[in-house]
Amino acid sequence: MVDTSAMIPLMLLQHRTNLRAFAPYAERATKFLAEKAGNPRITHAYFVDGIPHVFAIFYFRIDTAYGRGVGAWVIYGTVPPAMLPASAYRTPRRVLERYLRACDRWLAAVRAGREPEDWTLPILAPDTERPMALQSEYAEMLAKKVTYLKKRALPLFKI
Repeated sequence: MVDTSAMIPLMLLQHRTNLRAFAPYAERATKFLAEKAGNPRITHAYFVDGIPHVFAIFYFRIDTAYGRGVGAWVIYGTVPPAMLPASAYRTPRRVLERYLRACDRWLAAVRAGREPEDWTLPILAPDTERPMALQSEYAEMLAKKVTYLKKRALPLFKI
């Protein structure tokens, strides 16, 4: 089970001045989750952490046709969005590490002129949620963001 004691319920996000910048990401992350998980019933929704105007991590408990109380992490922002199962990644740090590894694999494949071998976490274009084209222009943009996240975001998550 994921520890939600330090997380902020999404319904309180708008009421915290220092966190209002994350509200648009929360709305889009919720829509992204609904689309990717087949319109589940969201029973709990939390803001975990992030960097304003860059990205945020959210945690959801959902009921789907496949199970009740399923945990899902969503990364959303100016980076490609992603959804990961809480059953495989119990902490926000592990989620971010997995996300960055997937980005690194995608970048390596694009730079080598080939399809990525691991599409278990597809790299999606921000705002469109479609698989990112394997083009060098996207690669350079993503490479800068990945470097920034490794330096600035990973230290936010101790565990």
